[in-house]
Amino acid sequence: MKLKSNEKYEIKWTDITHDNSWTSFDEVDKKILSAEQPMINIGYFMKETKQSYVFYTGADNEGKQYFDLIVFPKGVVKQIKQLK
Repeated sequence: MKLKSNEKYEIKWTDITHDNSWTSFDEVDKKILSAEQPMINIGYFMKETKQSYVFYTGADNEGKQYFDLIVFPKGVVKQIKQLK
């Protein structure tokens, strides 16, 4: 899919998780399942690089500054869906 600049998208992605607490063997699978659930962000597409997708959530009225820049490495993105 060709992403369009300044269009709104829903991004489903997964992240690395880290739990430094003691975990019983019978709790490991539950923690893995929880960690594997995708997260969801909504943002406006800015650009794509060789390794990442770049989104933002706000821009000034003149389109010269962006707020909340989000860089998603392509390897963690599971799905991108355009929103209307």
